[in-house]
Amino acid sequence: MCIRDRITERDRVLFIGSGPFPITAIELYHSTGAIIDCIDKDRDSVTQSEQVNERLDLDIHIQILHAEGDNIDICPYSTIIIAILALPKKLILRNICNQDANDVQIICRTSDGLRGLLYKPTNEESLIGFKQITKKKAIGNQTISSVLLRPQNSHKGRYEE
Repeated sequence: MCIRDRITERDRVLFIGSGPFPITAIELYHSTGAIIDCIDKDRDSVTQSEQVNERLDLDIHIQILHAEGDNIDICPYSTIIIAILALPKKLILRNICNQDANDVQIICRTSDGLRGLLYKPTNEESLIGFKQITKKKAIGNQTISSVLLRPQNSHKGRYEE
């Protein structure tokens, strides 16, 4: 599963946990033309990301926002990407599950095996309420795996923390 193969210029993408250098958003915009909103809860990361975005003259196509991933309104988005370092995954995924996300593709980055020593894997408990559509495991020099998720209708509105 290649992220850019699942996204077109008609999509509006939310990237949760984009960090100080939103390389995924930049590459995704250049390869698909999609409009992308990047959020991060760290104010310094947002400031640095905004500077990168402005220098690359992408601020019309990529918006950088200071926000928490566990309380964002997902209504405008057709695709949500959850960064491997976006935490707490359980609360971020609960927020998505509690909204009407039936038509939203959710790409959750994770790690497997020894790669879990570098990046904390997404645990099974966090994925309750979601059906795993496909998984791309990191191979060779890659460190990050991705899981394509769809919410299961029976869990909508059921989770509260």
